[in-house]
Amino acid sequence: VSARENKGIVDVWKMILTYHQHTVQTGYFQENRELQKKQWLEESIESHSREFMNRPSVIEAKEQLLNAVMNDRLLPSEAAHQFWDTVMNTKKKQ
Repeated sequence: VSARENKGIVDVWKMILTYHQHTVQTGYFQENRELQKKQWLEESIESHSREFMNRPSVIEAKEQLLNAVMNDRLLPSEAAHQFWDTVMNTKKKQ
């Protein structure tokens, strides 16, 4: 196969079309597309979460809560609850 010499391209394309037709007929194509969409959503959420967690204001809030936990002013579960309450209230105001 050589695109430069225009050899075998038609045969390869026929193989691709045959494979595509087979996967559509068996339902694999649609099933795979659904899995891809789910994965894209998960990756997008994960990416936005990382961006959010790396904001200076979020890092500062986490550090303050960590300090409170380390100085026994808050339990870790309380600090986590406060963190998410603050995050959710901030989002609602925007």
